[in-house]
Amino acid sequence: MPFCNLSRIIPKSEIQRWCNLEFDILEISAGGYIPENLQRVVNSALYDMGAETFYTRLYRPRAIEAVVRCRCTKENSTIAILEKKKAIPIMPVTYKDGLELVKLVTYTWSDLKLAIKALSEVSKVEILNRRKIFARGVFAMTVPIKEILGSLTLKQLDSLMKAIESGYYEIPSRTTIEALAKRLGIPRSTFEEHLRKAEVKVIKAMMPYIRLVRLAESS
Repeated sequence: MPFCNLSRIIPKSEIQRWCNLEFDILEISAGGYIPENLQRVVNSALYDMGAETFYTRLYRPRAIEAVVRCRCTKENSTIAILEKKKAIPIMPVTYKDGLELVKLVTYTWSDLKLAIKALSEVSKVEILNRRKIFARGVFAMTVPIKEILGSLTLKQLDSLMKAIESGYYEIPSRTTIEALAKRLGIPRSTFEEHLRKAEVKVIKAMMPYIRLVRLAESS
C-alpha cells in the first residue's frame, strides 16, 4: 500500500494522508528523529518510491508536510480499491509502523463486504470497529474541498494557512495579527483584510453543513 513502507522506516512516527485524487498531502510527525534529519529521510524515501514530490517543509515544530502527486492510480492503493467498490474513504488515512488505518462508509452491508474482500486480496485486513449510522451519519459525510475553499483567492488562502500554522486560532492564541503581518512583510491592515475575507467565505460555505449537523443533533 502507498506510504506503508515510508511509515516503516520512520520509528515512532505517524503519517496522516489527505488525498483529492490529484495530490497527496502528508503530515509526518518526527517520531524519534530531529525534524531537520526527518526531512532528509522523507525526501530520500519519496525519491526511492518514485513519488513525484512538489515540496517538503517543516510544518510544525515536530512535523513535516510533504505534497506529492496522487498515488491512487498506483497498484494496491487502498483509496482506489475502496472507491471501485462504492465505499467512501474518510480522510485522513493514517500510517504507523507499516500499518494503514482507514475509516470508510458504505451504504449497504453488501458493499462493505465487497470492499473488505477486495482489500483482503492485496493485504491482510483487520476490522477494528463497525457500526450502523442513522441520523447522526451526517458526521461521517464527505464535503468537497472546492465547495469550502474554492472561492478564496491565493492571498486569502496564504493568510488563512499562515494564521493556522502559527497558532493564531489556538486558545490562548500563540500570535497576533500584527506579528503575522510583520512576518509576511505586509501592512497589518492588508493582512487582516485577507484573513477576515477568508474567514467569512469559509464560514458562509460551511453554513449549509452546520445547519445539517444541527438538524441531526435535534432529531
